[in-house]
Amino acid sequence: MTSPGSKAIAELVHHRKQLGLVGIHPYQAAYVTNDLAHAIAGYRRIFGEFDFAVAESTAQIRVPQGDVTMHLRVALAYVGDLMIEIIEPLSDPTRFYADAVPAVGSGIALHHMAYLLEPSADWDRFRETLETERVAFEMSGDPKVVYLDTRAELGHYLEYAQYSQALTDRIETHIPHNN
Repeated sequence: MTSPGSKAIAELVHHRKQLGLVGIHPYQAAYVTNDLAHAIAGYRRIFGEFDFAVAESTAQIRVPQGDVTMHLRVALAYVGDLMIEIIEPLSDPTRFYADAVPAVGSGIALHHMAYLLEPSADWDRFRETLETERVAFEMSGDPKVVYLDTRAELGHYLEYAQYSQALTDRIETHIPHNN
């Protein structure tokens, strides 16, 4: 016998697939830190010698208050099919990442889980299904990204992203795969 909860989950999964989500499982687990080298070393102590691609990034984002520029240092690695992202905010005027960083010492904390839309999916149609009051920030272009504030329910944000095939190919080429 199917419970009402499992029926609701099945309907949600079906709806998400119709909108072009790659799957119901996240493709990325993202963490924030105030010391990227320390966070990578800690990750390696627990999980072994992983290779990470490390880069600095500047991004224009849209928040409810307007457009701002963020500067981040980011480490990326695949562990099987899951991408691990570790973010060190260098300039974060919105405090979107910085507020999640542990206040004392060199720390690391889960910030968001990310879901991917197929390159052919209708981003605008998908975006219309999201609760506007939950949108913490978004980026247009390539990639298209929207973050939803689900901290009260889940303890972290949800990210939805759509990459062009060209960006997907670059990611696959430049981010180390660890098994």
